[in-house]
Amino acid sequence: MPIAVVTDRFEKGQFLCRLFREAVCMLYSASKLLEEGEYTLVIFVVDRMGEEEWNHLKSLLELGIETYLMVPEPLSNEEAAMAHDAGVGQILHQPRPGLPPWPEENLSAMERVGRSSASIAGGVMDVGCGMVFHPEQCWVGDGKETRVELSEKEACLLAYFIRHEGKLITKHALAAELWGGFIQPSGVLKLIKRLKTKLGPASVTISSRRAGGCLYTREPSGPGGIAHF
Repeated sequence: MPIAVVTDRFEKGQFLCRLFREAVCMLYSASKLLEEGEYTLVIFVVDRMGEEEWNHLKSLLELGIETYLMVPEPLSNEEAAMAHDAGVGQILHQPRPGLPPWPEENLSAMERVGRSSASIAGGVMDVGCGMVFHPEQCWVGDGKETRVELSEKEACLLAYFIRHEGKLITKHALAAELWGGFIQPSGVLKLIKRLKTKLGPASVTISSRRAGGCLYTREPSGPGGIAHF
């Protein structure tokens, strides 16, 4: 899946695209809201964080996709805390012209996104219906040939479901766990829907309940389950 770079600074967008080796990188204007789509990652690039930028960042986070924020200078401690509490995965800094090059830790973080995953190894978890999940490499598959990559948020959601198997989970609990509450319930449902699509035959392990919330179990949904979100 492609990586979405949202910015009105075309030269910075090009710079980011050159960092990705095996991933497709797509540029989008920051003057328009990014529409829902299948992305591995969203990177929001701005020169400053004003009220308009915070609102735009919130709309991106509501898509339920792992989101990075890129700014030319470090945010204040308060702003950085706000960004992380909102659900921003990483805050990246690109130096202005004439300053030292991009920090090594930022380059390493960005290159990991575009690097192909390691070969299948141990550490997989049984999801049910013949599907397995690798939480560290962020993929689901049949353990043989089929393998579907998950975004970081999708992987975190599936891991949360597995840890709470058999327990009724509300949308508000998921919002608090994955975004610190900084997301609308509709954003949670969109993420669940994308995850179920990628789970293939194991999508039946996650069901909404008439009593409210949703339930994960390795066995197919029983009475009281609703097949779709």
